[in-house]
Amino acid sequence: MLRTTGPVLRSAANSTVQARDEKRYEHRQENLVTRRPCECSCCRHGLHREVPGAGCGDSYTCPMLRSHTGLLLIALASCAAPQVLPLTAASPAAAPLIIAHRGASAEAPENTLAAYALAIEQGALLAECDIYLTADGVPVLFHDSDLERTTNGRGPIINFSLAHLKELDAGSWKNAAYAGETIPTLVEFLLAVKGKLRPVIEIKGKDREIESQVIRALRQAQFPSEDVMIFSFHYQVVEKIARLDPALPTTWLVTPPEAGEDAGPFFRRALEARVSALGVSHDKLTPSFLRRAHESGLSLFVWTVNDAQRMVQLANMGVDGVITDRPALALEVLRGQATAGVQP
Repeated sequence: MLRTTGPVLRSAANSTVQARDEKRYEHRQENLVTRRPCECSCCRHGLHREVPGAGCGDSYTCPMLRSHTGLLLIALASCAAPQVLPLTAASPAAAPLIIAHRGASAEAPENTLAAYALAIEQGALLAECDIYLTADGVPVLFHDSDLERTTNGRGPIINFSLAHLKELDAGSWKNAAYAGETIPTLVEFLLAVKGKLRPVIEIKGKDREIESQVIRALRQAQFPSEDVMIFSFHYQVVEKIARLDPALPTTWLVTPPEAGEDAGPFFRRALEARVSALGVSHDKLTPSFLRRAHESGLSLFVWTVNDAQRMVQLANMGVDGVITDRPALALEVLRGQATAGVQP
């Protein structure tokens, strides 16, 4: 065992929950070593997701997609009986999660409340945002380290106070119709999407206690940990999040090992940090890497997929989530939810 403290769940911080988590972690570690398929009832029935009151949801958490407690269920339940379109993946009921990348960012300015409002309007159930800390320690939504590309400001975002950043125009660069859009704080974003979609928070920085500030924002917005996913390229960030709030699902964004390179230590390191998913660029994904992730009990997300044919290809490969600037297109292609004006 690499870690011995089970997660303290929001509803039951007790020894039973800790024992359940230990069993889950041992199960995942054992599968990593033996390459045996998971034998829990969820996996035997091909569910690979946590279903309260069914299968291993009653006993211990299925290692497959454990990071997405309720997320897959919520996402798929709202897409009941989808119509199969010509481009649709072979099994729509098992279609991957669709995550709106920085909101509906193909059409609206990324990481603004307008982009998330449009994503919600288009039917997105999950949306990704990027987080930096301001000079005065406030988590805000922004992707680049520098202000210039998406605002009328210049310089590193971390050098400026929230008050200064709020004076900038974060919308006009995309379209004059979005003039006056501001850089939102994480709390503003969480309150805007609460009850409408699930946030996927990518932590960009790795200093000044950014992990604690993100968790503090979740508490301030009264957002349950299990309704959020945390992404980061920084191993130390996902590792620290798991320590600060073990109920928060984490995804480590990575570049897969080169062909011929031993991937064993890579996956062991992921499990040591208790990440529950990996994220890779879709053009770096190989079937063997995907298979190894699933054998290790890890979900696999791919970014950034904006082509309909590629979406179908990845869904048929078995990826667990597709991150896209075009959530309306992804919903139409993978779930059969027609959206007016969508162009493949």
